[in-house]
Amino acid sequence: MEERNVYSRVELSKILKEILEEKIVTINEDELLNNMLFYIGDEDPKLRDKLIYKTFYTLIVERKEISNPMCKELLQKLISDRYLFYRMNQSENQGVLTRSFSVLVVALILHRNRLNPFLSREEFQTTKQSVFDYFKKEKDYRGYSEQWGWIHAIAHCSDAIEEIVLSLDANKNDCIEILDSASTVFTNPLTIFTHEEDERFINAIEIMINRNFIHQEELVNWAKRLEIQENILDYRTFVQRMNGKNMIRSLMSRKLI
Repeated sequence: MEERNVYSRVELSKILKEILEEKIVTINEDELLNNMLFYIGDEDPKLRDKLIYKTFYTLIVERKEISNPMCKELLQKLISDRYLFYRMNQSENQGVLTRSFSVLVVALILHRNRLNPFLSREEFQTTKQSVFDYFKKEKDYRGYSEQWGWIHAIAHCSDAIEEIVLSLDANKNDCIEILDSASTVFTNPLTIFTHEEDERFINAIEIMINRNFIHQEELVNWAKRLEIQENILDYRTFVQRMNGKNMIRSLMSRKLI
């Protein structure tokens, strides 16, 4: 994927609408993908979510018009510091949009690879570890913003984790690592999850159980780690306790514990 001309937002929106409406038969793959990546974290939710993400989904999953080699190249860009780890150490800024929507496209590529494998084992392992590292490092837990629309970084990362757990290369150690990180994420003292982030993550847990990677007793023990017993009445402890309780309630509602 060579760096090429950058379209304006208006130009890109027009092209993406035409692609989705099947009014464009042939596309310049390099140029289109570079422009979609350039705006992947744009503050305009219509461009970012309704057009760019929807076009990625259409071209990668539905129509499969992006070739396997180009998917590989796209994936390598997405898991880099420029996208998945973009401005990671700066809290609650627009950089989270780039990270969140990058991991969502990573999930699309992993989904396609699971159905028709094209990634080498090494490429899959690198991608898997990048997703795990991102899950551990992401600290912007906002779900939705009136200004930017959906942020949902943890939910989007959960989608990628779900694809990893579904893959033939997944194993018990992967699940242990994921759950260990999740016990920290879902007892974080910063933000109460209110946009079904726990439900999105539990999709991956269900797969772990169905594939016999994790047994119910292990899951019950993990859930106990989410119970915050401290009686200190400060706000951070309250947030931790609420997040842990909400995850446990969701596990119980799915009859997993």
